[in-house]
Amino acid sequence: MDPDINIQGVYAVQTVVGKEYVISAVVIDSSNDKIRDVSVNRNSFEDNFDIENSGTYTLIISTSETEEIGVVGGIGHV
Repeated sequence: MDPDINIQGVYAVQTVVGKEYVISAVVIDSSNDKIRDVSVNRNSFEDNFDIENSGTYTLIISTSETEEIGVVGGIGHV
């Protein structure tokens, strides 16, 4: 991601089935620092973050649920 393009980033997490689960969403910046760590407890979630440095930003989605969950996630510029 590049702050020269836009200084705001966005990420979204959505369950495919539309059912609510407890899901963790973590955003790691280009310096490998954790800049977001949220618990998502609804089937669709979106949040913004600041892009301070150019590079790769990573969205990590996890859960402690025992059943397999269909999840869609994305990260990019606003």
